[in-house]
Amino acid sequence: MAFYRLPGPLCVMGAMPVDSGTLVRASTPPPGPVATDMDTNFVEKVVGRKIDGTPLPLVTLRRMYDQHVQLHEEAAGLFGVQSAAARFEQKTVERLGELIAEAESPRGRAAEKVTTLLGKEGTDAPATDDEYRAAIAELLSAERQMELKGSPDNSGLAAMSLLVKVSKAVSDRKAAELQKLIEEARSPGNKVTEEDLSQAVTNVLSIERQKQLLGAADDSDTLATNAMLGEVLGIVGERRKKAVKDLLEDAKKPGSKVSEEELSKAVAGLLGIERQAQLVGASQDGSETMELLAQAIAVSEERRKAALQSLIAQTKQPGNSVTREQIQKAVGEMLATERQRQLLGAGSPDDDKEIFDLLEQAVEITSEREKPARERSGHVSVTVGQVRILPRSPSGR
Repeated sequence: MAFYRLPGPLCVMGAMPVDSGTLVRASTPPPGPVATDMDTNFVEKVVGRKIDGTPLPLVTLRRMYDQHVQLHEEAAGLFGVQSAAARFEQKTVERLGELIAEAESPRGRAAEKVTTLLGKEGTDAPATDDEYRAAIAELLSAERQMELKGSPDNSGLAAMSLLVKVSKAVSDRKAAELQKLIEEARSPGNKVTEEDLSQAVTNVLSIERQKQLLGAADDSDTLATNAMLGEVLGIVGERRKKAVKDLLEDAKKPGSKVSEEELSKAVAGLLGIERQAQLVGASQDGSETMELLAQAIAVSEERRKAALQSLIAQTKQPGNSVTREQIQKAVGEMLATERQRQLLGAGSPDDDKEIFDLLEQAVEITSEREKPARERSGHVSVTVGQVRILPRSPSGR
């Protein structure tokens, strides 16, 4: 005969026993907490922690502790102390007790300080870098003491998690500050200096490096940082181009007081920023930079050529004081400028011929001055014989 039961609610203990030999092998167990050894192992990793693995606040842990103490008493009374439900609650209470003791330890208090500072992000009064630095130093010191004592649960995972959070919070703040500075630097008449931009970039790159060391950096952060760095290099590059242009215009005027050192320093600064842009892949058309460099070399060449011409002209005057060292120095400077011009592919054959003639004259003069005095061209040897001094005449003649 098929299995049957009396009418009434399902899955209750009042149902008739299972008939032998039927398909149904067991009745529904009575309702109550269910726990296994796997659950008790799971408690070690989950109870009292957030989804990211960091412990809950101390106030929350204490409230949970009181709740699970009560649940343990109820489970022990209903199903016995050795029941799965009672063992599960016992394990939960023990784990919460460990977390409370940890939160009240020096490391726990230091971690709570860091968590409190992180909670200020996005408010009108966020934590300062110095506050973060002091809190992290205290946390790492407490972590180190735990390691030295060989205390349990000293893996440092909680501290590392907080370090990652702090790094991301500070990184977002520094990136926002740099972006704001970039926008301000693009506005006309702004007062943002290169030093301001350089300091902001240094701050962003420093915290980005810390994130990489902690394994907390991702591709999106790196791309955003490189994009901002490219913008900064573009702004600084435009400023330095303008500075070189202004110097060149001034240097081309008669009687200009722009020295070669000033011009050389400005060009070196422009080439340096151009090189940095190439390294980060943010370089644009460099033809304008090369044109400015060619103009600077041309100005320098004209000045050095005029200086050499002046020295050569002075050597042709009797009793001049031009030394061989002065001529050699002027020739060396002229050759250096000529070499730079050749590397850039600037100039013309006429320029080369004029410079060659000047250098040839300078070499001849130098060679002539290296000869002994008697062998120099145009030297007249005068021999003075006996001289007799006559008395002055009455007329004074």
